[in-house]
Amino acid sequence: MIKPFPFRLACCLLFILAPLAPARAQLVSPWFRGPAQSWKALKGTSFSAARLSATPLSLPMSGLSTGQAVKTTVPNWLLHRLSHSNTFSAMEKEIFKKHPANTVAVTGKLSYFWDRDALLAANAAPGEINEKAFARHQQLLQHTLAEVENFSLEDISTQFHSSVFSQEEMLRALKDPTQPQAFILTRREVEAFPQLSLQEQQDFARNAWRQSSIRLMELLNQEPQAISTQAFSDYYYLKLRQRYFITLFQVMTRAQAPRQTIIVRVRRKIPLNFLPDADQLLTDAQRLGKLHFHLGLMQSRGQQLSAEAVALKAEITRQTELYHPYALAEAFGLPYEQVLRSHVYNANLYFSEEESARINMLTSEQAVNELPAKIAQVQAHMRELLDAKTTSPEVYVHYLRLHAREEFLLTRLAQAKFFLQYRP
Repeated sequence: MIKPFPFRLACCLLFILAPLAPARAQLVSPWFRGPAQSWKALKGTSFSAARLSATPLSLPMSGLSTGQAVKTTVPNWLLHRLSHSNTFSAMEKEIFKKHPANTVAVTGKLSYFWDRDALLAANAAPGEINEKAFARHQQLLQHTLAEVENFSLEDISTQFHSSVFSQEEMLRALKDPTQPQAFILTRREVEAFPQLSLQEQQDFARNAWRQSSIRLMELLNQEPQAISTQAFSDYYYLKLRQRYFITLFQVMTRAQAPRQTIIVRVRRKIPLNFLPDADQLLTDAQRLGKLHFHLGLMQSRGQQLSAEAVALKAEITRQTELYHPYALAEAFGLPYEQVLRSHVYNANLYFSEEESARINMLTSEQAVNELPAKIAQVQAHMRELLDAKTTSPEVYVHYLRLHAREEFLLTRLAQAKFFLQYRP
């Protein structure tokens, strides 16, 4: 029979010493139900390039709507979302407590742990996963990532630097997560890519995808406690690059000729069901052109105050804010980067070299005298398209070109009148 005092002493010693021992629950994800040696084996075999390519991983800038939003600050929100004792390990919680105000590092940590556990679970044996706990773990990480991203777009945009994208353009890009984030491209990549042959461009896209995956794998292979805050920020950056180059590679596998730009865009629908062919996937220029075309049709019929016209105007405002430089570049057949670098759009963008030179040489008096006729000519072409009632993506792009020229000429005329009015 055990004597009472030694037994109580043993319990006290165990209580005191237990926190000093590296408890398995602190390091092993709570969803794992296998033995310790299986967890160790999993960590040794799960992070390979092949598994990284084969396993669906978290998407940076997913645009996911979770129904919740950061209420005060990112550190407070992390504490609120990730404090579930049965969902996250003590090691994960401890890492999230470090530098919680560094938004890019936080997004990198959320992406890292989502990817890490997705790869571990994909390699686990049957019966080693508590499916409910795993789903809860991944959902919380995914939702928190989306919530932090949505709350911190402006802060995230200041953490990246680009030779092509201004800070304003990077923020514009981040507001539409469905589009590949081209601001992660380097100056050398942007300038060198158009000079390559088709085969070289395809090889470049494949190698860039592979290199970003290898660098991600190197971080996943490290113990989470050994990864620095800067490395977690790098992880998020690498995720953006990996996602971009996967898209570029997919585009290049279908390409029949070399691209004149490395910047790629994704076709999207217009979210207005009353428009014809509402489910049609369109490019930036096609979407904006279609919106302006159908607004012009309504205005020509005296329906400018209808609910549909109001909805069209609101969507034009939204899409112009997000896609205007891309739509202009596409409509006038220019590389995206050329228009993105031009913060002020001059006549060279909208007209031929000869015509733009003539417009640029006009004095204010000449502009007031000559531009009204040119504006009327552009407007007549727009009416011809509306009267024909022929709709197609090509017609929409042509209409957008005319609309852009009209806006430029009207602005140039207004400037000339202003200068004349206040000229001494």
